[in-house]
Amino acid sequence: MASNSIQTATTFQAAESASEIAINNEGNLTNAINIADVDAVNSGNIDDSGTVTVDIDLKQSIGMKSKVELQYVGDGPAYGYSAGLGGSNFVAYRFEIRASAEVAAVRSRAFVTQGAYRVAPGR
Repeated sequence: MASNSIQTATTFQAAESASEIAINNEGNLTNAINIADVDAVNSGNIDDSGTVTVDIDLKQSIGMKSKVELQYVGDGPAYGYSAGLGGSNFVAYRFEIRASAEVAAVRSRAFVTQGAYRVAPGR
């Protein structure tokens, strides 16, 4: 029973770690924006936003597999910046991140979904 709890916690932490690794790689976020139809997504058609899938190797020797899917879900005003007035044209690019981790040998699997945004100059 205790080993089930340990494996569950380990798998959950792996999903969280994989999500953070993927978010902190700017290339993943840039790819998610580049494959999306930005105008369609910002008009509310989320189906026109592709998904970037990244396999994350957490260097575990317990047979753990981790995968992350990033999706661009739109952009809007960046909090703390003016709304494009006076030359400040920063926006918050918003993403949904879905991460999973599993250890097949003990049938432990965890899923994590979170949102994130990156403040950057507008297009």
